[in-house]
Amino acid sequence: MGRTSVTILLAGLLFPRASLGQGNGTTPTDKPEASGAETTLSLDDLGSPQEFSPTSDEAKLELTRSWTDNARASLDLSSRATLPTRLGKVGTAHVIGFDFHKVFSDSSGDWGTLRLQPYLTRLDNQGSRPPFFEDDDDWELTFRFFDFNFTRVGRGRLNFRVGHFEIPFGLEYLIDTNGTVHQFIPGPNIGLKADWGVSINGVLPHFEYEVSLTRGTGNEIFHRGGPFAIAGRIGTPHHRNFVLGLSAFHGRVWSPGSVGKWRSGLRPPTRAEAAAGLTDVAGGRGRDGIIRRTRFGVDVQWYRGKVGLLAEASYGRDYNQDVFNGLAEVNWNNADDRWFAYAQARTFTQRFAGGWASATQSVVGMRYRSNTHWSFSAQYVQDIDTLFDSAHDAILTFQTRYRF
Repeated sequence: MGRTSVTILLAGLLFPRASLGQGNGTTPTDKPEASGAETTLSLDDLGSPQEFSPTSDEAKLELTRSWTDNARASLDLSSRATLPTRLGKVGTAHVIGFDFHKVFSDSSGDWGTLRLQPYLTRLDNQGSRPPFFEDDDDWELTFRFFDFNFTRVGRGRLNFRVGHFEIPFGLEYLIDTNGTVHQFIPGPNIGLKADWGVSINGVLPHFEYEVSLTRGTGNEIFHRGGPFAIAGRIGTPHHRNFVLGLSAFHGRVWSPGSVGKWRSGLRPPTRAEAAAGLTDVAGGRGRDGIIRRTRFGVDVQWYRGKVGLLAEASYGRDYNQDVFNGLAEVNWNNADDRWFAYAQARTFTQRFAGGWASATQSVVGMRYRSNTHWSFSAQYVQDIDTLFDSAHDAILTFQTRYRF
């Protein structure tokens, strides 16, 4: 819980007597002009320390204003209940988060954007969970965005990002699903949703891009096993009705679940190997939960009125096994964005020693926002095909979320 104390301390430092807006946008506000008048001090003045207190107070006020101008902050609370039919018991997830967004500006314009999103997360009875949770019932301090993007160079055409941010790959890069039931497939596909590292990114008239070098360990930072990840995406402007993107990914990723799936698809040892005591044909690969992974992907979005059609497909390898993963979605939202509904088809295909095997799921979900603070979501996931003919599952999820 030491990390939680650090987060609370950070929030206190960021908001000394400050009052911030809760809107979704970042509306610039006028900054007070700094006084350029010079003050001449006499020897008597130097002997009176109280003469300096107004200047000190003004400096503190200016420091406070520099943090609150062009800034917004909110507290994010959510509770989720998940009922998988195969396990037959309810799993829960409770989240308490702090969301801070700040755009730094001066007389020349904007020069940087800071995002801080630490979240304290509690999981109970979760059979499927991120690897940094130590067991099925655990508290962890997690990070969503926790980064700074320096935008001074090139007027937004060449920016430099550092911190914890989403991997530039696929649909998730453009559509933020953090904290929502509605999700895409970055976890099963590349093994990471966000990671610690650096990137270069920019927006040009006809395309947008980002290329990143990250640690390859997700929420945690460690060097065991030599993890790393290199990723990049280039695409047409994300605000258009038709968006097309190309992505690439390569690295050694900490993903124990993916290592387990890869191992289960290896060929069994031959009689000679078994007689020699060689029963593990992995050749030492996959130690420390690290898997070598490569992906090349394409994503597309097309919007017609209030209806959206989305798709993502990627091909690559997990060590020596070929992999193809894909998703297709149709969604709809009403005029005031209170209602949002979607349906998805997901497929995960891998060529093991015995040939190709696939897992396929259908997903339907909805979200209702009663106002700017409350939202309520529900989702149903049904297995159609499973790897190695394992038991099929159906998962029903409900979530309540409050932001203020």
